[in-house]
Amino acid sequence: MYQNKYSRLILGALMFLVLFGNLLAGPEAKASFDFTYTATDTVKSSTVGDQLQFLSLIKNTGTDADSFIVTLSELPPTPLDWWVQLCTGGICLDTLVNHRTIYLASQDLDQTYIEVKSRSQGQGKWRISVQSKGSSVTKSKTFILAAWQVPVTNEWGVIILITLILASAMYLMYRRLVRVKQT
Repeated sequence: MYQNKYSRLILGALMFLVLFGNLLAGPEAKASFDFTYTATDTVKSSTVGDQLQFLSLIKNTGTDADSFIVTLSELPPTPLDWWVQLCTGGICLDTLVNHRTIYLASQDLDQTYIEVKSRSQGQGKWRISVQSKGSSVTKSKTFILAAWQVPVTNEWGVIILITLILASAMYLMYRRLVRVKQT
């Protein structure tokens, strides 16, 4: 008789502690996946034969580690004889490879860049897209390079370069406005 009475009392107390303990502990912290993708110089000009880099930064701002798919896309018309290479995760990829997956712990960052060597006159456009595997969110930046045979010291060369830079900047502003209107 006593054993049955105490068993019920102990069982009731344990159930109370389990239920009350869960209420006091509160909700469990959920993993968050978020990141920033920034670039300072997205439009550049040069003379033919120069080798330039477009630098950008990926930072994992989430609470958990995440993997990111970094993809380089060429936006035609880029001259066929230009040399373009994606560098990310501390590795520069072969010119025929256009994507790589990198791993970043929480608050870690990676310097990603495009290395371009212009071999003829023209304009090149590329986009780097970064997709979080944890959240499937994709962020991207467009980079533009204009390369000319005209020496920059010549006053007409300066006028042409300024015109191209302004036209490229206006194009990027137009793209942002279109994207804002669509959302």
